[in-house]
Amino acid sequence: MPDHRVVQNGVALDFSCQNKRFRTNTGKGKPHGSSKTLGSVTESPIYQDGPNTLWLEHVKEGDTEGIYWLMWYKNGWPSILESAVFDRDSIHELLRQLATVSEEIMREIRAEKNNQ
Repeated sequence: MPDHRVVQNGVALDFSCQNKRFRTNTGKGKPHGSSKTLGSVTESPIYQDGPNTLWLEHVKEGDTEGIYWLMWYKNGWPSILESAVFDRDSIHELLRQLATVSEEIMREIRAEKNNQ
């Protein structure tokens, strides 16, 4: 797979991704764990499975900021080339719906424990 990491000063940055329209905003946010590359919204991955990590990142489209995407990395290299891009309102709605799912799952877990 071609290298789609963001290049700064001639160096391809781990935990960064760019495609034809969007790129990780490496001038904003937090480092991706122990990496020095900025752009993460959180200090740790949202999910990790061995070398595969999922991050919520700040994204730029040209000079437009205030948008985000969920990006998968394997050992710091992007695993996918495109991702859904969210504005602030969309992120809020995504989180609201995930909170609802989380509540439903917790109810199921409690019900299972009560039936044991």
